[in-house]
Amino acid sequence: MRQVVKFGTLAMHLVSCSWGALVAQTSRLSSVPVEAEFLKPPQAHTVAPGSTVFAKVTAEWKGQGCILHTGAVLEGTVEAEEPRKNHNRSTLALSFHSAQCDGTDLQPYPLVLVAAAAPPNDYVAVPEVDINSPRLRAHPGGEPNASPDQPRFQTLGQHLEFTGVAHHFPFKPGLRPGDILGIRALKLEIGTGPNRSSVFSSEHKEVSLKAFTQILLNPPSVAFVRVAVPLPKAGAPKLTAPATRAALAAMPIDTLEVCKAPACVIDRPVSPADFSNQASGSISLVSLGFRPRSRRLLADFEQDVALAWLGPDQLLFAFNSHPLVPRGKASPETARMVHAVLLNSSSQRVLHSADWKIPDAERFLWQLDATRVLVEDELRVYSTGLQLERTIPLGGKLRFLRISPNGNAIMAGTLRERHSHDLHSHLREVLGSEPEEDVDISIFDRDFQIVSSGVAASTLAPPALLNEGQVSLRPQAEGDYRMAIARDQSTTATLARFRSTCGPEVSSIAPDLLFLISCATNIGESEYRVLHADGTLMLRGRPGLHQAGIESAADARRFAVKLVSRLGNAPPGSPFSASDLDFAEIRIYRAEDGKRLAAVRVDDPPTTYGAFALSPDGSQLAALSGSRINIFTLPAD
Repeated sequence: MRQVVKFGTLAMHLVSCSWGALVAQTSRLSSVPVEAEFLKPPQAHTVAPGSTVFAKVTAEWKGQGCILHTGAVLEGTVEAEEPRKNHNRSTLALSFHSAQCDGTDLQPYPLVLVAAAAPPNDYVAVPEVDINSPRLRAHPGGEPNASPDQPRFQTLGQHLEFTGVAHHFPFKPGLRPGDILGIRALKLEIGTGPNRSSVFSSEHKEVSLKAFTQILLNPPSVAFVRVAVPLPKAGAPKLTAPATRAALAAMPIDTLEVCKAPACVIDRPVSPADFSNQASGSISLVSLGFRPRSRRLLADFEQDVALAWLGPDQLLFAFNSHPLVPRGKASPETARMVHAVLLNSSSQRVLHSADWKIPDAERFLWQLDATRVLVEDELRVYSTGLQLERTIPLGGKLRFLRISPNGNAIMAGTLRERHSHDLHSHLREVLGSEPEEDVDISIFDRDFQIVSSGVAASTLAPPALLNEGQVSLRPQAEGDYRMAIARDQSTTATLARFRSTCGPEVSSIAPDLLFLISCATNIGESEYRVLHADGTLMLRGRPGLHQAGIESAADARRFAVKLVSRLGNAPPGSPFSASDLDFAEIRIYRAEDGKRLAAVRVDDPPTTYGAFALSPDGSQLAALSGSRINIFTLPAD
């Protein structure tokens, strides 16, 4: 996963002070330039005159007759191009003529490209990833904590932090039209090309702009105003000095490296004698229409199966019943037909069944408590007996769902199309992928009353939820990460610092713990750690296996970790099929101190997440193996 850090933390402040002085004769409304980046970088040797180029706005902008929100699209044209031949210079002339002004479609709005900068790439100088706080609005009647004995969860009602890619132009004092920052041997002439386009040129190499190249644009009425007075140095804002290597070296590199007993447990390998492999029951799934897939080549584990408990003896099994779902006018968005079967875990009798239309290929079922689950499409709550308890309408396709361990805060994000149908299709055709969209955020209390709502970009990652607040992972310099918790609007604390050679993932589990998956080596060898809510390390494991998943008991007494072993010596992250999997280990721990209580081996493991579940009291474990569900009786503490 590519991570890009913020380049220029004082961007908007410098715009108003530096650039505004250059165009002092124009109205203040239009003096601040539009910040944007190319969606698909243009290159002189691959484009032709008349080709379309797109850019994405990276900061809110207001101009005469146009408001551009972050993420709005700008459309431009290649007016002329000249690849480098026979030692001649290479040129590329670009004009911008349309913008997504406060709407879903483009409208005529000319802009002139006036400056450019290299993509942000200096993790040492700017170690923090950009933090985006969605615009939240409170809703009356919603109470984040229905239970009076629980601490009030204020964070989600007032403040929310997403992390991810959010670039800004690297402004500097004295910046002038025509400047190019950080790109050698490249020049920019404003308005000298056909149709008053701006011309990039290079005498020594091909004009080739990389991904995330930053650009500034202004309306023609501003861009073509000749500035008579240069910007004075006096009074220019001072930049905050970037973090130095010495300062970064003084920070703790890895607070999770040392796992010292008795506060922390190092998870030792499971030996054959450790396995509790005697299943107390086994349920055949063949008669239910379930057939495990064995030949499909996968890049990652799927979300085609879900296991959950709806009480001490009711086991819910849901699976994708039709690999290929015909699409038509009646259900154009349906991606899967999921068949759900409620079973009595002792008698194996079918108690109830249902069919669900799921619009995507992502996770579709979450355990709410000991007797309830939450299911997509819409949000539907099912309780004991697979009874539909309530339905919570959604405004779009579910993008993510986060639930705090105590269930007092639920955060749901749904996709909202940022572009018109024609613009979306055009962007997809040019980019070769789905364009960025908006995500509507709804924050519920445990009674599904909306506490607050907001909007974020689909490329930003939502936080994990603890009972005390929201937890995010923030990339630092040279592969380091900082785990931070926001407990209220003004308080953010560091829980831990650690290193990972891949993009780590963090999730919350009952009773109030964090589960962290990261990579310990350059080849992607996995490592998992369980942390208390204060950031102290409770459990650490480095199995050298290729996949880790986690579930927790509904009564918060136990949690389980599943590790899947592959056959052969294929590197982690390489494609696989079911025949490449050797077996799965499921390890059960005491939530109080991380002590391992049991481990079971599952042969013929499935190629899906969600294929195991602990019973509400933690006394039983259900696990999918081939075309059967094995139920294991677990020992007492």
